[in-house]
Amino acid sequence: MTDEERSAASERFLATMGRRRSIREFSPDPVPRELVVNAIRSAALAPSGLPCGPGATRLGMARRVHAAPDMTAILSLLVVILISIMITRVATVALTATGLSRETAKFQARSALTGAGFTTTESESVVRHPVRRRIVMWLMLAGSAGIAAVIGSLVLAFVEPQGDSVWWARLTVLGIGIGALWFLSTSAWIDRMITRATMWALSRYTSIDVRDYAHVLHLGRDYVITELLVGQEHWLTDRRLEELALRKEGVIVLGIARSDGTYLGVPRGDSVVRHRDTLVLYTRAGVMADLDRRRRGIAGDSAHTDAVKEQEAQAAKERDEVQAGD
Repeated sequence: MTDEERSAASERFLATMGRRRSIREFSPDPVPRELVVNAIRSAALAPSGLPCGPGATRLGMARRVHAAPDMTAILSLLVVILISIMITRVATVALTATGLSRETAKFQARSALTGAGFTTTESESVVRHPVRRRIVMWLMLAGSAGIAAVIGSLVLAFVEPQGDSVWWARLTVLGIGIGALWFLSTSAWIDRMITRATMWALSRYTSIDVRDYAHVLHLGRDYVITELLVGQEHWLTDRRLEELALRKEGVIVLGIARSDGTYLGVPRGDSVVRHRDTLVLYTRAGVMADLDRRRRGIAGDSAHTDAVKEQEAQAAKERDEVQAGD
């Protein structure tokens, strides 16, 4: 090779090396093992300015596999939701044991856990009660941690999806998990099991007077405890309880809340029902609609007479069922 040819070859080599760039990304296509082995052998023949000591080169060839999407964040999210549901269920039972109705207890438990405050008479009754206040305080603490965990799990699950297929896989698993949790949260059997376990734990480890008043009074079946606001033209207004004879209709007056804030518990027969009073009543579910619409006068007295006859017929029917069962 002449000097001119060597010079031209060196120029071409310099140009080639000038176009060289470091490889930061690699093709996913497989490479034959022979090519990799030859590349290593060629690199071993390159001169080195460093001392050459004994060494070895190891080659590992991995099979190409399709990695399953990481569901750790999704599973963490579902676990947090499950724990939140369980906490709400247990707190509902505990609040019910303090005397709240089940619907009120459920609403207050969810409100405290999510941090959504509501200024209502029910909320004030929770705050004034020392046991209820302690339960709600723990719910607020658990809720603050739970919301942060849910947000963190959602960010981890969807902030860096590895392609559309992984994103849809995570979304599918999340949907199935939430559906399963919804089914568990609405299961009557699971609700009974949680209620029994919670009542047992409260009676054994706390001083709360645990009684399932809804079960004792058969609420949610044929009977209800409800409130009736007395209007100025209502059939009840300005009359004594003994004169009204509501018990003959199957209606028991548990208390009277006066408009000035006073409350008469277990009112006597000589207690007078006044305009704007709120009566706390225990009765059959179908009776309240008629009593709420009743107005003073002959029509109201006639409706009272019909209600008494209906109650007598209902009582006779219940006696017959009891005798038949015996």
